[in-house]
Amino acid sequence: MAIQEVSNAAGVATLGLSDCFERRAYRFRMAYIRFKSRLGEPRVMWLIMTVLCTAALISITLAVYKTTSVTSAPLPVIDSNFWSSLSQSNLAFAAIYSVLYPQLQGNGDSVPAERRWIFNGLLVSSVLTAAIATCVYPWHSATSIVASFIASLTQLAVTLMIILGAKQRITELEYMVRR
Repeated sequence: MAIQEVSNAAGVATLGLSDCFERRAYRFRMAYIRFKSRLGEPRVMWLIMTVLCTAALISITLAVYKTTSVTSAPLPVIDSNFWSSLSQSNLAFAAIYSVLYPQLQGNGDSVPAERRWIFNGLLVSSVLTAAIATCVYPWHSATSIVASFIASLTQLAVTLMIILGAKQRITELEYMVRR
């Protein structure tokens, strides 16, 4: 870092503008690095997921309340929301497949064996609720909304299980390398 001293009229040395900008850039980089490392902590991850899932639960509750206040017709209703529900279910199936793909390739060691049954149960429930969300919509849209929410929540749980399992595996491998 080049320090440029400039004398003012009183003869006091002051720092030049380029040094001031360099210091601010350095402070900004350090603040960014601290912020990024904080976001990577498990307790911060759980806090963020809790806040986001709570917000989603509140919005789902409002959506169910709004759809149940409307009189429901005895005949199936296919409106524009049905097609958005179908689209969301298709994306849910694509997300489930992207989670399953490494498992199908034989690289499924990121989830510990003692938690494998939870992982598989969450995957199955995600597939079923995504399918139910679309099938039930014409008759009962509120049930479809709740099923879509459950499908998304279980997909999130499965993804977090993979991430935490991979982190544990990386820690184990680092320990073995250091020995």
